[in-house]
Amino acid sequence: MAKFYFTYGKGDIRFPYQNGWSEVEAPNELAARQAFLAIHPSPPFWDLHCETVLTEEQFQDTLMSFQANYHDRCHERITLTLERV
Repeated sequence: MAKFYFTYGKGDIRFPYQNGWSEVEAPNELAARQAFLAIHPSPPFWDLHCETVLTEEQFQDTLMSFQANYHDRCHERITLTLERV
C-alpha cells in the first residue's frame, strides 16, 4: 500500500484541520482521495478539504517531513484494508 499526504494550510475554514496533514494509506491516489472524501465529505463543486495531495516521495522532499507544517504534524491516519475470507 502507498501513503498519500493531504496537507492543510492555515486560515481556510473549509479544512477539517488547520496546518499539518492527514496520512492516507491506499493502493493508489484515486482510492486515497475516495477514502479521504468518505471521512471528510466536500460540498458540490469543491475538490477536497485540503490544500495539496502528495505521494510519499513528494512529501519526503518537503520541509514538512522533518520540520512540520506551520508547527503542526499528522492529525490522523486513514487506512484502507481488504480482507478476503
